[in-house]
Amino acid sequence: MKNNRNKDHNNILHNLKCLVLAAAVLLTTVFGAGCGKENKYVRVGVSMSTEGISLYLTSLAKGFKKVSDYVFFSESTEESLEKLRNDKQGIDIAYIPVKDLGLIKKEDNLTAVLPDCFNTDGSLKGVWVARNGWLENAPNYSYRFVRCYVYSMDYRASHMNMTYEEAYASVKNVKDIDWDVYDETMQFCAAYAVGNKETLKDEAFTVWDAEKTYACFKDFASGEGEGYRLCREAYEKSGTTKAFDELFDLTLALKAFEEVMKAE
Repeated sequence: MKNNRNKDHNNILHNLKCLVLAAAVLLTTVFGAGCGKENKYVRVGVSMSTEGISLYLTSLAKGFKKVSDYVFFSESTEESLEKLRNDKQGIDIAYIPVKDLGLIKKEDNLTAVLPDCFNTDGSLKGVWVARNGWLENAPNYSYRFVRCYVYSMDYRASHMNMTYEEAYASVKNVKDIDWDVYDETMQFCAAYAVGNKETLKDEAFTVWDAEKTYACFKDFASGEGEGYRLCREAYEKSGTTKAFDELFDLTLALKAFEEVMKAE
């Protein structure tokens, strides 16, 4: 009788363990793809060039609306892409000049999600390229990053034509920035630009405000409009082996633009 009782007790424990395990698996399946797995820290790649530093200084100064970040300064596009390819210890999104899109391989799980700046002749100069795994596993924070970038375009457009010293003074005086929080991002970036300008390369480029950028790219999804033409032109010049529709997807950007336009 005692052995039977122990046997029944062990069976109950076994069944409970199976039930708990099944519940855990179910919860993981239901919630795992949502916010539970999202990393609220966005790992941003910025190239060590006049272009990259200036873009970062002016575009994100007013844009960090509850989006935290870790900034990686790369010395080349190759280094940025190598970090983007690394799911575990790399970066999530990085500024990439369109002239270097040819470095993106067919098998790379990377997508250009946001147009950035332009050459003086009006052609597309740079885009933000994201890791597909990040876009899928952090849908909220990836969108919030793109949206805060769009929010900051007007500020960037009005502060782009400045020297390093002016840029540094500008970001120091930006309102609503908690310098205790952002000292390792904004201040370091500005100080880097001022202190190391002799090692950086100046490249002429222009930026647009949010309204003008949206007007240019709003018909991208239908394969029409000036923005689509600019992306196609950049793609064909790059020589990348990745299909155009797999490389360029501005869905997040257009959603962010529409939200920002309505808010204004």
